[in-house]
Amino acid sequence: MHGKVRYEQRAINRQLAKLKSLFNWYKIDPSADDRWASLAFELAKAHVPGMRVIYDWPPKSGRRRSWQAGRYEELLQDVNEVRSKREMTISAAIDALRADESRDWRKFNRSSLITRHREAVRKYKSLRVFAKDLKSRLIPYETDLGPPSYPLFAKLIPYETQLNTLPLKIQFKRRPTK
Repeated sequence: MHGKVRYEQRAINRQLAKLKSLFNWYKIDPSADDRWASLAFELAKAHVPGMRVIYDWPPKSGRRRSWQAGRYEELLQDVNEVRSKREMTISAAIDALRADESRDWRKFNRSSLITRHREAVRKYKSLRVFAKDLKSRLIPYETDLGPPSYPLFAKLIPYETQLNTLPLKIQFKRRPTK
């Protein structure tokens, strides 16, 4: 029994020496009044799951998106290209695209591609309407090159110059703010 007590005492002395190095590891002042509470708190943060604070957003659940930016344009272009070669339905053009080994459309489901094509058509139809509306709101001006053009920065041109080139029906639009 006497030998076991001696080994236990030696183990406790080593642990106490290592305990002092924990203050340095967690950057706690060993002479501070609250050093033991601070050490207990730091150890709890490091080892108790409920005490951990994670500052990053958790990863999104579910499958990664395979429909990346630019895919809509690519699908529309490819379907239109296939349909321009010979008259066929959109479904048949998508089947032809999926059968073509030089393109990567085969990894997508047929019904998914049909749905994505429909979404692309809607998306670009709304973009065309938006562009047409934007173009109608811009005030045209004469250039040295000929017909009126529609600048993105139309308000940089003096308002009087804009009024002189406007058709009569648009001249009564609200004056642009400076």
